[in-house]
Amino acid sequence: MAQITEAHTFMPGPPLHTCYCPSCNNYSIEAGPSLVCSLQQCPQCRAILRDRNETPISGPGGSPGTLVAINDQPVAASFFGQGGWLTDFVTPKASDVQDLYKYLTKGLTNSIDRITACGKWVANQVRYVQFVKGKIWIEGKSSVQTDLWTYPSMTIKTRVGNCAVKSFLLTSLLRNELPANEVYCTLGNLYNGKPGGHAWVALKLQEGEQIMETTVPSAPAMVSAAKATRYESVHYFNDQEVYAVEGKTQLVPMAAVYSTWLGEYLNWLYIQDHRT
Repeated sequence: MAQITEAHTFMPGPPLHTCYCPSCNNYSIEAGPSLVCSLQQCPQCRAILRDRNETPISGPGGSPGTLVAINDQPVAASFFGQGGWLTDFVTPKASDVQDLYKYLTKGLTNSIDRITACGKWVANQVRYVQFVKGKIWIEGKSSVQTDLWTYPSMTIKTRVGNCAVKSFLLTSLLRNELPANEVYCTLGNLYNGKPGGHAWVALKLQEGEQIMETTVPSAPAMVSAAKATRYESVHYFNDQEVYAVEGKTQLVPMAAVYSTWLGEYLNWLYIQDHRT
């Protein structure tokens, strides 16, 4: 796994920079330092614009393609269309997460054993479902979410989650064991018979990059990424950093337009309200 330079959100470099469309590649605008390209749409194809001055960096995993640091991503996968940020779903400092980490790793003196204990608990104790369905009722108002992303503290309580929810929890637990540049929740594609969108956890260890699959209790705790060729990474993130593999797109059920949209989870109005 290549080393990652520290970055969380895109910060314009020179006083004047150029935004362009990576899809049609024929639209550009000169922009001042206050404009963030990845929060703008191409007027022709509606794709998210990119900054021509953005410098590609190497990142987790040696996944084919250039890995670039991108803005934190707005998502709406809760009730009443409530917006949030992608990094909000990794919560290593939450008391429930820290308590569970301490319980699972008590007496374990080896880091690999502690990582394995966390992975096995999430795989075995949190029931996997393809879609989490939820309903909330507040003083006469109700909201139904048929594909709910729950935060790790709630997942610990409900013990149910899809691949993303289970990966949020495991990443949160492991952030109490590893620094931010060594553990990422990964959204991407799994080519296993019928290809589709998937989520898992990627680790950067001395042994090389490892993949942790949270949805199959019988799977090994860790598998070398070099051997796990059916996994195609698109987004890497944790509570501090967000990256995307340039030119990669997620498949259903987590369809994505490169680097910013997360399919039905994205709330575009929420993006527009946070341009400044």
